[in-house]
Amino acid sequence: MVHSSNSVSTPLVSKEPTTFYYLNLEGLSVNSNKFVQIQTHGNIVIDSGTTYTILSSHLYNQLESTLSNVTVDLTRAEDLTRTFRLCYEDKPFARLPNITFHFTGADLILGPHNTFIEFNGLACLAILPSKDDFSIFGNVAQRNFLVTYDLEERKVSFASTRCSSTSYYSDGVLHLHPSTLLLLLSLSMYKLLITS
Repeated sequence: MVHSSNSVSTPLVSKEPTTFYYLNLEGLSVNSNKFVQIQTHGNIVIDSGTTYTILSSHLYNQLESTLSNVTVDLTRAEDLTRTFRLCYEDKPFARLPNITFHFTGADLILGPHNTFIEFNGLACLAILPSKDDFSIFGNVAQRNFLVTYDLEERKVSFASTRCSSTSYYSDGVLHLHPSTLLLLLSLSMYKLLITS
């Protein structure tokens, strides 16, 4: 469970098929420009196995238009693979705006490293339009967040963290990042199994 002053939580939505974890995305904002998602119950799936975030074409088009308007000083570039619709030359991450995902009860502010990726020498928006209006909150958007699924309380919590930092030492104690600790425990269990 995430218990942190910088954590936000949003309810999990019960919906079929039950193989997915559904959330309510109410809208997005870029700077002071806010646009609302066409509201449906459980309108986005959170999935760490999907790389990019996929939004309904209605919401994506508003986002792309707004980003184009607030980044007029940046040089747009074409992705020759046609994977991404919005790319910039020179990887200008420091000059790209934050994008806030407004989930029910949780405003999750994503910096450029959660919303853009380096691709063929360009900075490309790692958010794509859906072909069938099925929306997914992908793993690039979840980078450097500790994401906790509380299935008893039916909520997902996000706390910003430094995932690239696997450990740190303070007050005479070695603190390991949870993923590092889990890996070490898994390797220890594996070693016990093959030696017994």
